[in-house]
Amino acid sequence: NQPSTTPLKETLKNLRNIRQVPGVLPYLISYYCFADAILTLQLFVALYLELVAGFTDGEKTLSVVFALFFAILGALLSGKIAEIFKNTKRAIAFFIALFAILIGALALAQGYWAFMVIIILNGFAYGALFSLSRAFYSNLVPHDRQGEFFGLYVLFERFASFVGPLMWSGTIFFFAFLGKVPSYRLAMLFLAILIAIGLIPLHFVKNKA
Repeated sequence: NQPSTTPLKETLKNLRNIRQVPGVLPYLISYYCFADAILTLQLFVALYLELVAGFTDGEKTLSVVFALFFAILGALLSGKIAEIFKNTKRAIAFFIALFAILIGALALAQGYWAFMVIIILNGFAYGALFSLSRAFYSNLVPHDRQGEFFGLYVLFERFASFVGPLMWSGTIFFFAFLGKVPSYRLAMLFLAILIAIGLIPLHFVKNKA
């Protein structure tokens, strides 16, 4: 009997096969850029709001509740949004650009209401973007190989879950001489740049939805 394929070998095989389907690799790179930034934001936003915005525990909780509510709303409306933009890729590009602007605004914001409004808009963009992303990717990959390609999708997401925080922590460490608040704002600004970079590989993905 031949030994069964190990998960590592299966993953490496899938990575080698990724070029068989046009558009998958550049899309996954684009997805990595905004998923990396968003997952990092989720990890550090409470601390950021406390140190930079001066939010109390109650205000942080309230902002998260509003963000989650609007994230659900964004996900529910994502189909209608795609119809407005005529295709899903264009809608994804819009929300990537919007996300980059909002994260950049979060790095520069001053005052309670400015932070709160940006967080709410971030929640909406988050819900819409991730919903549209899965729908677009599902249509991009072969229907008879969904399991294989969504395994790679999750792999890129998991990779983002530790690279992003490492980049955030490294930024704060190397720019600590600027002071705590400026270094945190700079880390947030770098997240905005990372999201915006995701528009470059997305440009090379042929729209299928």
